[in-house]
Amino acid sequence: MKKSLYFFYNSIFFQHFAYGIIIPTLIIWQNRNGLSFSEIALIQSIGLVFLMLAEVPSSFFADKAGRKITLIIGLLFTLFSFVFLIFASGFTLFLLFQIFFSIGLAFLSGTEEAFLHDIVHDKKIFTHYLGSMSASDELGTIFGILMSSLLIGLSSITFSFQVAFISLTIALFSMIPIKPDASNLNENDSPATNPNKLLFTKISVSLLIFMLIFGLFAERGELVYQYAFNSLGINLESLGLIYLIAKVFSLIGARLSHFVENKIKTHMALIISGIFQMIAFALLIAASSIVAIVSLCIFFFSENIFRNIRNSFILKNSPHAQRATNLSLISFSSSIILILSKISIGWTLDIRLLYAVIFIMALKIIAIILLTDISKSVENSIGK
Repeated sequence: MKKSLYFFYNSIFFQHFAYGIIIPTLIIWQNRNGLSFSEIALIQSIGLVFLMLAEVPSSFFADKAGRKITLIIGLLFTLFSFVFLIFASGFTLFLLFQIFFSIGLAFLSGTEEAFLHDIVHDKKIFTHYLGSMSASDELGTIFGILMSSLLIGLSSITFSFQVAFISLTIALFSMIPIKPDASNLNENDSPATNPNKLLFTKISVSLLIFMLIFGLFAERGELVYQYAFNSLGINLESLGLIYLIAKVFSLIGARLSHFVENKIKTHMALIISGIFQMIAFALLIAASSIVAIVSLCIFFFSENIFRNIRNSFILKNSPHAQRATNLSLISFSSSIILILSKISIGWTLDIRLLYAVIFIMALKIIAIILLTDISKSVENSIGK
């Protein structure tokens, strides 16, 4: 198990090293290549359509044909997408990058967590392993962001994309030697032997609604933060350092998620995370570089706690044969909301940042209200 975990965390690290390279610069780079924020939002929304279309089928394929082969396919799609990004200078190539990148993410989304569950033997501390996965994710992103700043300063942004391509290649080859724990291959999912599966069957409808509520939480702030930093006159090299600082807080959030899960009820932890995200977005109205950096740190910290607790809840209460599929439903439901919200946010950003912040905060408030109501209904159902 230790050897497989090493290769798994290594693959996660190099995947997110590549993502870290593009996180602080991609949207601003697209804008400086002549794309308006409305066009960038349109590209992201089209990518989300492809993500949504591939999300559930790819995870169903993972549960039936194998999670490892699904992850390899996802990495191949992601690797291919960076070919377009390296040569992109206009709308069409940026769009092709987003489409193939989104399809790759669809194959990876949910399947990674489900495959980790297959690798791990001790399920009682699975959230700990999930936190370690997030730590590998965040460390990779942090080093990628740092490398982005260095490469842009020393060479060019195109060269940084080429380094990201190499990193994804390493991630792909790291996935090949991994083997699941043998005891997980014959896991018994019958309700009689596993009470959690009975719980899942009982609240499956409410759980699907719960997943949809995540879609209301889902705006991750890429457009808003990069618009804010661009309007404050922060250059590309400095952006890497800013995201590096923020990702340290994201790493702290990843490590604290297991502690938070044990101390607070799941729905309360998610609600608190949503409130912190609202505070983060509200701070952007101050139009101050320092306040914007603080805002990004708060957002990354709370968003990572939310993500780990949500994934742990779904995995612990899903049958073995449905884990990747159920996790993919989270991204599927998110995409439904994000397709509309990205276009709305892109349009409002071309007018004024304040309108975009108000729109996002309205989504969070609606999510908190619905999550509170659904959680009470689920608890009452279980009580009966």
